[in-house]
Parts: sequence; C-alpha cells; structure tokens
Amino acid sequence: MTTQSHFEIDVNCPTCFNAVLQTLLDTDGVDEVQGHAAHGCVSVTHHIDESQLQSVLTTVGHTIDVAGNGELVMGQAHARPRHRCDCPR
Repeated sequence: MTTQSHFEIDVNCPTCFNAVLQTLLDTDGVDEVQGHAAHGCVSVTHHIDESQLQSVLTTVGHTIDVAGNGELVMGQAHARPRHRCDCPR
C-alpha cells in the first residue's frame, strides 16, 4: 500500500537538507520526495514503515548550532510527523 507522510524537520543547512532528500529518494520503498528547506517540511510517498523515514531524517540531517564558546557545531536534527505539509509546490 502506498502512503504519503509529512514531516517537519529542523535541518537549517541547505546542503544537509538536500542530502536528506536524496537519501530518502535512494531508500528502497520510497517513490517520491518533495521538500522545502525554508519551510522545514518534507513529504514522502512510500510503501515502507514511517519510522524508517523518520530514522533517515534524523540520522542524515543535522542542525547548525552555536556552542557556548561561539563555535559553530553540528546538532541533532528532529523530525516530527505532521498531518500535512504546506510546502510551496
């Protein structure tokens, strides 16, 4: 059965966001991926378990954070399922 799932993701690096989209596209069981970095949303058409998609989103994606000493560091990305994605098409 084909399903469409939507996620809000806090990846704030455009290069990393594109890597997330490509990794999703390369994942067996994923048919289509649409995303919008500025809106932090990803829509995936798939026939695999949604938890596998969420794992890709949080494993491949990361945020750019500022450490206490002012240094830029990578942080853990978070992906939250949503009922819909308001990404511009």
